[in-house]
Amino acid sequence: MAGRILLAALALLTGACMADPGYEGRSSRYWIRALDDADPGRRADAANALRRVLRLQPKSPAVVDALIGALGDPDDHVRVAAGVALATEGVRAPAAVPGLIEVLRDTAHANVRSHAASILGAFGTAARAAVPALTATLDDADRGVRAAAAAALGDIGPAAASGSPAVVPALARLSRDPAEAVRLSALKALRDVGSPAQILLPVLETALTDAAPTVRVRAAHTLGALGPSAATAAPAAARALADPEPSVRAAAAFALGAMGPRAANELGPLTTAMRDPDPAVATAAADAVAAVQGRPRPPRSLHDP
Repeated sequence: MAGRILLAALALLTGACMADPGYEGRSSRYWIRALDDADPGRRADAANALRRVLRLQPKSPAVVDALIGALGDPDDHVRVAAGVALATEGVRAPAAVPGLIEVLRDTAHANVRSHAASILGAFGTAARAAVPALTATLDDADRGVRAAAAAALGDIGPAAASGSPAVVPALARLSRDPAEAVRLSALKALRDVGSPAQILLPVLETALTDAAPTVRVRAAHTLGALGPSAATAAPAAARALADPEPSVRAAAAFALGAMGPRAANELGPLTTAMRDPDPAVATAAADAVAAVQGRPRPPRSLHDP
């Protein structure tokens, strides 16, 4: 008896999961029909409603197909809303990528191009077909679009660099972009696509002297993330220990510590940095000295910074 009750409960639960969740009391079929409404605002609302449906039922073929069709809508807002919906975690239908590429190429609105690039990045390696279009977009006149395109290539990862030999050189050029946000995005993307050291390390060394402290910090942290393989950049990181910004000095100390014993030639500047007036820098330098010397950091007393 108990077994039959359990089976019945499971059947009800399965049926509930398979039922159309709809949105705001209206069925998915209603919202799919609304994608053909004459009012573009109404069509955008329908795409947003279907995104909420997909959060509950990511594998709804009728909804996914309708949204892929909406990527060809003449209205930019509708196309972006459809793209956002198709990038929902658990959906990310590869069939949406060609439509998003067209949005990226065809729209006259910078904010829509930026959204399209970001959405493509959310697809990760499934968006590798978009790599040539995203690479071309790195030359966009709008800085927000350039930053978004670089970030998207980074999100696609090593598949972006292996898919097009133009990606890494284009990102390296972008690391010298006039816009700070673009330079930041390019540095991260260069690491994330797996750029070869002979290109990445000189870019990071140059970025350690960037006019923007945020870029200098990003460069130092990226060197630290590379660990011992970045040891040829140790002299540049050591010079950054004299940076006027404490956050840069601390990041430079972290980078040298991450390089370990291969940064032994920079023990002098690191030892000096242990007396830095900023406690965070002094602590980072002390930790780095211990790491470079190949020993664990000794326990600190209550009076240590």
